[in-house]
Amino acid sequence: MRKYQLELTMQEIISNVSGQCSAELLFPGGEGQSAPQVQASCEGLLQSNTTAQEEAFYQQHRASNNMVSGNDIPDSYGHMEPNMKPFWHLGGVASSFIMLRESNESTLYNMAQVANFTQLETEKDQLRFNYHVLLHEMISQEIIHWKLLVTWSPEQGVQVLQTELQPKCHNCEAPPNTTN
Repeated sequence: MRKYQLELTMQEIISNVSGQCSAELLFPGGEGQSAPQVQASCEGLLQSNTTAQEEAFYQQHRASNNMVSGNDIPDSYGHMEPNMKPFWHLGGVASSFIMLRESNESTLYNMAQVANFTQLETEKDQLRFNYHVLLHEMISQEIIHWKLLVTWSPEQGVQVLQTELQPKCHNCEAPPNTTN
């Protein structure tokens, strides 16, 4: 087992508020890959402070008869429509569950793109979405496709209910800015 102590500054994406964080990571030894154990604490960051903007977003999409969907976020030029940014952020948070679970000392993941997402029927006051995300494994330069079933509400935050690693497809057309 290997243990790492980290001290870092984190910046909240929406509010740009910064705070100091410390973390302890324990990577299990042995043959099988298993997720690291992480203990973290932060000072100066907002603690689950639901903003009026989040509440308005939630109410707009909870009550809508038009289910929202999108693809190629960001596009091959790095552009993202402003109304798609919340869905990009949600995809990033949901992807972090995969990145943590799949990480070991020899990996470095980044969400490259939301290939597509579709809003589903609201269930138990939770917005629900199907996501197809592309994770870039920086060490191997591999693009890894994952499908996720995600729920979100201001009160309960993000939950990833299902994950499915997509098979490698060497003959498929790649989304912009990616490789198979």
